[in-house]
Amino acid sequence: MITLRRYLFFVLAVCTALAAGIALGGGPLQGRLEPDEQAVSSRTSQLSQTITSLRRQQLFDDAVSEATSRRVVRDQLAGRTVALLVLPTVPDSTVAGVSDAIAQAGATVTVTAHLSPDLIDPAKKAYVDSVADGSLQGRDDLPQLAGAPTYERISALVARAYVGRGQDTEFDEEAADIHAELEGARLVSTREPPLRRGALVLILAPGAAPTRSAAATASNVISAQLATTVATASDGALVAGPPSASSPGGLLTALGEVGRPTDVPLSTLNVIASPAGQIAAVYALAATANGQPWEFGTSPSGIRLPPGLAPVED
Repeated sequence: MITLRRYLFFVLAVCTALAAGIALGGGPLQGRLEPDEQAVSSRTSQLSQTITSLRRQQLFDDAVSEATSRRVVRDQLAGRTVALLVLPTVPDSTVAGVSDAIAQAGATVTVTAHLSPDLIDPAKKAYVDSVADGSLQGRDDLPQLAGAPTYERISALVARAYVGRGQDTEFDEEAADIHAELEGARLVSTREPPLRRGALVLILAPGAAPTRSAAATASNVISAQLATTVATASDGALVAGPPSASSPGGLLTALGEVGRPTDVPLSTLNVIASPAGQIAAVYALAATANGQPWEFGTSPSGIRLPPGLAPVED
C-alpha cells in the first residue's frame, strides 16, 4: 500500500508539473519561447534542405557514373569468365550492380553463388565437416584433401565447383556433382544453374558487424580461408566490400591479419557499393589477372586506384 501511495504521488507530481508547464507556455513565458522555437525551426529547415540537396547530388553522381560506366569499363575483361561468390547479408543491389559492370566490361558471369550463413558459422562446423566428407567421396582429383581441416576441405570443394584457370572452365560432371551436394546441403544457393566455372573470381563481402565477437572473428577467418583457396585455384580473385569491411571486425582486415601467401593472385577493394566502386572493381580484377594484385580503395593514408584509372588530382 505504501508503494502504491508513493507511485500515485509521483504520477500526481508529474501531471502537476506538466500542467504548470502548459499554463506557463500559454501565458507569460510564451513570448520568451517563440524566438527559440523559430530558431530551431529555421535550423531544422536548413538541415532538411541540405540533406535534400546532398541526396539529389548523390543521385545525379550515381546517374552519371551509370551512364558513363559502359564506356569506362569497355573491354577491360573482354572474353573473361567470372564466378561471383556472395557472402551473407550483401545487398542485392550491390550484386546486381557488380554483375552489370562485369557484363559491360565484356566478361561473362558464369555463376552467382550465394554462400549461406551456415557455411561460415563456426557453430555449424560439425555439419559443414559432414558435408565436406560426403562431397569428397570418389573425388580422385582431390586426394590432397584427405585429413585436411574442415574449412580447407569445404573451400577446396567450392573452388572445384565454380573456379577454373585459363580455358579450363568447363562445368564438368564433377563440378556439377559438387554443386549439387553444396546446394542440397543448403550451403550454397544459385538462382540460375552455372554456365561454366570462372577463371576469375569476385567475392562480395558485407561490412563489419556492429559489435565484435569471437563468433564474428571466427567467421571472418573462415571467409578468409575460402577467399585464399579460391584465389589459388583461379587466374585472379578480388574480395570487395564497403569501407567498413576494412575496419576492425571486417573481412578485409581479417585477410591482412591471417597473412595470406604473397604469391596468391588476390586483391581487395573497400568501395564496392557505389557505381564508381563497381567500375573500380572491374579494373582491380583486371589488374589482379595481369599479375598486379593490391589493396585498392580508400585508407587513412589516401586513395589507391587500380591501374588504368586516372589518379585523383589534389
